[in-house]
Amino acid sequence: MSGISLMRQSPYLFREGEEMPADKELKEELAKKAGGRKKGDSPQTPMPKTAVMEADIGSPTIRLLRADEIECRVSTINEKGLSLLLFKDARVDQRILDETFTPFGWRRTHQCIDGKLYCTVEVWDSAKGQWVAKQDVGTESYSEKEKGQASDSFKRACLNWGVGRELYTAPFI
Repeated sequence: MSGISLMRQSPYLFREGEEMPADKELKEELAKKAGGRKKGDSPQTPMPKTAVMEADIGSPTIRLLRADEIECRVSTINEKGLSLLLFKDARVDQRILDETFTPFGWRRTHQCIDGKLYCTVEVWDSAKGQWVAKQDVGTESYSEKEKGQASDSFKRACLNWGVGRELYTAPFI
């Protein structure tokens, strides 16, 4: 099988003959390769922070995801191997924003533009005395259409702030 390409939600392909690691081992390996932990460390061990935003917002940093915050699902299975999707839920984003900016240092709003739901996540910049915003659009989910779209747009807006970017640039396994 040729090289592995990362698609939108960072699937990982396992070559023929390779065993798929257990979810916990996979998460630990991803965290290790992202520079966060050594295999066997507790999932509650905080990952080192990375400077993903160096704005005038007091230079806060958004930490990398911990292995216990990453979910994994089999996307496809075929004769060449299988593909996994790595993702997080919106509660992870909320927790990281609370940790980084405090619960009162950020806010979110949703608005419909041309029939699509957008989420704006704003962070308070005390140096400028104003809110700084980043926005993105969501897609509908298969189960709960509106809730899924709101959650997806929120997670995408948080990605613009740096929350979970490592899911899109995770290393090969």
